Amino acid sequence: MKRLRPPATALAGLANLAFLGLLASAFCFVAWNKACERLGTVRCSLGLYLVPVVAFLVAHVFLGETLPAAGVVGGLLVLAGVAVAGAARRR
Repeated sequence: MKRLRPPATALAGLANLAFLGLLASAFCFVAWNKACERLGTVRCSLGLYLVPVVAFLVAHVFLGETLPAAGVVGGLLVLAGVAVAGAARRR
């Protein structure tokens, strides 16, 4: 009798799920906690504001997405806000 196997796409999907669930998520969780331990939660939380800016730039560089003026202005405002908050934190 012939043994049934799952399709290759199902195996690839399971491999992707394992990577995202075990490696990427677990690594990010540990890295975030270590950064908060070392830098403090207030300073680490400033980095969260940079996530959309970095995603915007990565999409432009790797996916060829356009940079609309509103996105550039928003990114500059975020960078300015993080700089001001970081400078105020140092005082």
